[in-house]
Amino acid sequence: MAIINIEKLANENGLEQDRRFRSWARLIRNKDDLDLSREGGNAILSDFVNFNKTIAVEPGQFLLIAVETGSVKYHSYSYRFFRVAEDNTVQKISKPERLAFFESRKDEISEEYLAKAENSIPFAWALYSYLLFTEEKPISPLAKFSDEELIEELKKRNYIVERRD
Repeated sequence: MAIINIEKLANENGLEQDRRFRSWARLIRNKDDLDLSREGGNAILSDFVNFNKTIAVEPGQFLLIAVETGSVKYHSYSYRFFRVAEDNTVQKISKPERLAFFESRKDEISEEYLAKAENSIPFAWALYSYLLFTEEKPISPLAKFSDEELIEELKKRNYIVERRD
């Protein structure tokens, strides 16, 4: 599990909060947090997370951070998208990575979803998350332990452990 301060992570990745506007995050825990039949950011069903919060994020989960910036008259959102890896490191996923992923899966993605993703960055990240959730096998709860720790525990239980390379 990774403990993430949203504001700190945003700042470290080039998103400075402007207190005049909205800043938020959405934690995507699994595919049940997504509904691709909905439009834009509404495809992400999970609750909004306050920008100044520190949260616990499990391996395999995603975090979308949004910061509204600009002038009072002309402002827009900037986004950063992250995934917690099995080793609990927080990995930023870039737009080129997302686009390359969509390109590699273009035969599996409907024209409707691709159009929605082109028109909405939050929807694009929802689609990306959904595709990864449906392609990957669940992460084992034992993934957080090193091989040595697992072997030691099995030996304590009188199992004979042999490593294959």
